[in-house]
Amino acid sequence: MDEEFSFKKWLVICVIVIASISYIKNHYTFRDVLAYSKKSQDPKWSPKIDYYIGTYHFFRDNSDEALYAYNQLLRWCNTCQPYTPETLNRIGDIHKDHNRWELARVFYLRFMEEFPQHRNKDLVERKYEYIKFR
Repeated sequence: MDEEFSFKKWLVICVIVIASISYIKNHYTFRDVLAYSKKSQDPKWSPKIDYYIGTYHFFRDNSDEALYAYNQLLRWCNTCQPYTPETLNRIGDIHKDHNRWELARVFYLRFMEEFPQHRNKDLVERKYEYIKFR
C-alpha cells in the first residue's frame, strides 16, 4: 500500500513538473526573463539571470542574444563578481569570432585592467596578443 502511494505521488509530481515546464516554454522567452531582470535589478538574482542566459546563447553560437544579455549585465552591474570578468572575456570572444578586432581588443583590455588577478588573465592576454595587430 505504501509503495503504491509513493509511486502515485511521484507520478503526479512528474506530471506537474512537465506541465509547468511546457507552459513556461510556450508562454515566455529569454527576452521576457531578461526584461524582468532589468526591471527588478535584484543584486542577488539579476546578475545570475543575465549571465546564465548570455552563457546559454554563447554556447549555442547565438551571438546577438548573448551580447544582449551580457551587455545588460554590464550596463547596470559592471563589477559583479564572478560574472563580470567572464562576461568581458566572452564578449571579447564573440567580437573576435566575428572579426571585429577593435571591439574584441576593448573588452580584453578592460578585462586585464579591471581584473589583473583573475585566474583567466593569462588566457585573455594570449587572446589579446593574438589579435593585437589585426
